[in-house]
Amino acid sequence: MDKDHEDGIICKTCLFIFTKIHNFLDKKYGYSFFLKLLGLICQYVVGFEKSVCKRAIDMWASTVIDALIEHYFDAEYLCSVQIICKYEHFQRLNPDLYAKELLKDKPENKAPVITGKRTLKVLHMSDVHTDLKYQEGSNGNCGKPLCCRAENGIPMNSSQAAGRWGYQGFCDLPRVKYVLL
Repeated sequence: MDKDHEDGIICKTCLFIFTKIHNFLDKKYGYSFFLKLLGLICQYVVGFEKSVCKRAIDMWASTVIDALIEHYFDAEYLCSVQIICKYEHFQRLNPDLYAKELLKDKPENKAPVITGKRTLKVLHMSDVHTDLKYQEGSNGNCGKPLCCRAENGIPMNSSQAAGRWGYQGFCDLPRVKYVLL
């Protein structure tokens, strides 16, 4: 059997098998399978409590599962990335070369000229995480991804209590932090 013919059969077999897997996962029972799998991974591999896993999965599962099914379990992606098929439907990019190409026309970074005029001071905040359920005095180190809420209880050690302006650890910031800005 010549090499081209053999590669064609292997490629077609790969595409056939992964198309069937993709179709299975894309159906309702595939989705519920993924939900159960994510729950088990969250609890037993990552080590979070069942309630934490359930909330995270309820919030993010549809986005994550759709991305997995539509990209990583796509037959053409799997078969061409694993170099089973000679043709590539997906272009592989080198992130470093891509960044260099993207930034090649970027202007040179020049030091500011000091003119003696008054300067304006600006506070720029982005990606702010505010917790509307933040509770001063609650446990700031509760062992969950998000603490400083009434449901986390009061800590045994007062140094782990959520303060008025926030707590450095597993807490988002209280609303009061921004009201006074």
